[in-house]
Amino acid sequence: MKNYFTKIKIFTSLVLILSIINSCDVLQKEPLDSLIEEDVWNNEVLANEYLTQLYISLMPTFSGTATSSLCDESFYSSTSELDILYGRLSIESISDFTSSYSTIRKINLLFNRIDKGTINIEKKRLIKGQAHFFRAWIYWNLVRLYGGVPIITEPQVPLVNGEIAEDLYVKRSKTRACIEFIAAELDSAYKMLPSQWPNEAENYGRITRDAALAFKGRVLLFWASPQFNPENKIERWQWAYNVNKQAVDTLEKDGYGLHPSFKELFVDCKEKTKEAIMVRVYDANVSGNYYHNYDYNVRPAVEGKSGGGKSNNPTWQFVKSFPLADGYPIYKADNLHKYDTNSFWVNRDPRFYFTVAYNGCYWPLSAQNNYRIWTYYYYVKTDRKSIEGNEGSVTGFYCRKFVNPSIQKINVDKVGTDWIEIRFAEVLLNFAECANEIGKTDTMRWALNRIRNERTDVKVGMAYIDENLNDQTIMREIIMTERQIELAFENKRYWDLRRRNMFENDLGPNIKKLNGTRRTSWVIELQASVIKEQFDLERETRQFDKPAGYNKYFKPGYEESLDTESPFNYPQPKYNFFGLPQTNIDKNPLLEQTLYWGGTFDPFIE
Repeated sequence: MKNYFTKIKIFTSLVLILSIINSCDVLQKEPLDSLIEEDVWNNEVLANEYLTQLYISLMPTFSGTATSSLCDESFYSSTSELDILYGRLSIESISDFTSSYSTIRKINLLFNRIDKGTINIEKKRLIKGQAHFFRAWIYWNLVRLYGGVPIITEPQVPLVNGEIAEDLYVKRSKTRACIEFIAAELDSAYKMLPSQWPNEAENYGRITRDAALAFKGRVLLFWASPQFNPENKIERWQWAYNVNKQAVDTLEKDGYGLHPSFKELFVDCKEKTKEAIMVRVYDANVSGNYYHNYDYNVRPAVEGKSGGGKSNNPTWQFVKSFPLADGYPIYKADNLHKYDTNSFWVNRDPRFYFTVAYNGCYWPLSAQNNYRIWTYYYYVKTDRKSIEGNEGSVTGFYCRKFVNPSIQKINVDKVGTDWIEIRFAEVLLNFAECANEIGKTDTMRWALNRIRNERTDVKVGMAYIDENLNDQTIMREIIMTERQIELAFENKRYWDLRRRNMFENDLGPNIKKLNGTRRTSWVIELQASVIKEQFDLERETRQFDKPAGYNKYFKPGYEESLDTESPFNYPQPKYNFFGLPQTNIDKNPLLEQTLYWGGTFDPFIE
């Protein structure tokens, strides 16, 4: 859908022309909306533009990475984000409820009107297939936040004879009913949509049957997880396993798979890859709001623009999550599997180098092949100062993922890199997690080995996995860490912590709960014997890849708390299902408030 930007302009112009024509006739009896609707459902171009508006409003964007600061991935000192992590939310804080139903009404209108139009039956089927997907998508976003919500599938009439219509008052459906509805919507999308759209240049980015199936697998993984399944009902894990197995098999049959290079996918930002299943398309060459400024927010301000570089700064906790190259976690380091905190970058999982930029590493920003990142501190008398001034990383690290280094600094706020919402690696990880929960160890290992060793530039040892293959708890730790690494900064970590109750509970003997902990930065200072001005002149010629050369100039690093106000205090299960905004409760007397938020609606009752 690279050219849907141009189409939107055409659609807007048509609406404007119709508005002008109708405004000339003061005796026009038929409302303008009705006239436009009639034209829409009798005209394939206009019907597709109606659908395109849904793509623009519902397809995920790079703003999804903001959830990285709602967990242990990064830190941002926004009050709204800290209120979530420190347990200070009110009922009105999570307000997605009202706006979501406005969009649902638009989708319901499509279903209500399209079959009355004269568009070709096959074209109608394709439009409806995409609409089924988006209705599932928006209902899932509601259920993930609130649990059971009202299921509305027809456009409601707000007033009857001047009175509020009774059908506006709809009760919350049980959570299971919502999950089953979402699954059915995705089944419909799967049956109606192609595996690949014709004319890829025209339609790249449209929802396919594979996206519907992969998304269904994601939904059912959540449904089986402790957030929704505190009793750990095995039949839910089996359902999720079956669907994710079908997804893996179908995706590969339809030509999807892992991209051969992790670096090429995320550091060189290659588009139109066989790994991308659901994609938000951007284009830096189209005027208007069809590009994004992710690179401005994430790459260092010195190679961007003033005010940028503060988003997605990886925490020290995230840096430590990467295992050694042999696959052993650093908390299992010993004489055989060596790790030194002061040389944290040595001998790590290759994905570390493609995800994290650290002091002294090469990062060819603005196409400068020998450009290096510097985040160290120095002292002027007793005052500690950052080499980056006031615009540096707050953690000592930068996120490399999705940052296109070939973009020049003047263009970092107009970027066309696509957002990959669902990719094949996630489906494999969903499959592996379900396999572990139902005891299919061989399948689990097969999926994890593909993630770790199928790509040309990622090779990670499997010995630690093989040693613990029959220990479900340890394997759960390994899988969740694998997700943390592989899917970093892709809007997955916060939701994983939430669905696994990892804020409130230990995941296993090695991975402890987050509540009560604080995120930290990693502070690196020049050695007292190093003259800062001289080092500034020489540093680009020095080698820092080995500890001996590095330690000659830099002191051993140390942690510094970022959560200075409070440790994590994310209350679960209360925050697993948020309260409905009181304004909605006041408008609809049939809506029950959520349990733990002063109400009686229990998200767990089936």
